[in-house]
Amino acid sequence: MNRVLPTTALATLLAVALPTVGQAQSEKVQIAVVVDVSRRVRGYVDRARERVNAAVLEAMNAPGSRAELALHTYGAGGVREVLEFTSRPEEFTEKLNEVYANENLSGGQEPCGHALTLVADDPAWSTVTNDLRIILIVGNESFDQTTRTGGRGTPHSRKGTDVARGLPNRTVETRSGDVVRAPIMLNTLHVGPRAEAERNKWKEAADLGRGTFENIDGR
Repeated sequence: MNRVLPTTALATLLAVALPTVGQAQSEKVQIAVVVDVSRRVRGYVDRARERVNAAVLEAMNAPGSRAELALHTYGAGGVREVLEFTSRPEEFTEKLNEVYANENLSGGQEPCGHALTLVADDPAWSTVTNDLRIILIVGNESFDQTTRTGGRGTPHSRKGTDVARGLPNRTVETRSGDVVRAPIMLNTLHVGPRAEAERNKWKEAADLGRGTFENIDGR
């Protein structure tokens, strides 16, 4: 399917594609933003928030685009849904600002694979084939960090790159019982030195998820 992409770097970060002329107007874009709230991102909070807000607002304002936004956090306190899919950009911005203003940034594990698995399983994702589904994950630990998903003896979460590899081939069962393709594109935003991003597989994850990789360096 041919898509026309906005040309700015921020829109490219989200890979938000506009419908081509003559395509069905029912096509929409869903973007789930997943942000790390652990201690290691503390020095990058303002820049990360500004980058995500700018990109999301541009996506929402793109001509011909019907966008919905959701917000999740991971790292300190596990994976948490802060905002379910909404078409109101001001609501998303408010919640993102609250996350970075109010979260107690603390230590802990930041398992990208576990976060991606839970977000991808959200039943609110569209099952319409022509709709565009995107996850934008923000952080700076190893993308393949894992953690136990429950108590003693329970399995570890999957590596982030393994989850990323499966997103472009994702299928879901509709309410009518049909199994349809509903791929999710994965974009990654690493905060920290670029060398760490590549060593920790943030670029590899975006490539596997058929999305884009971006890095924020400097505090």
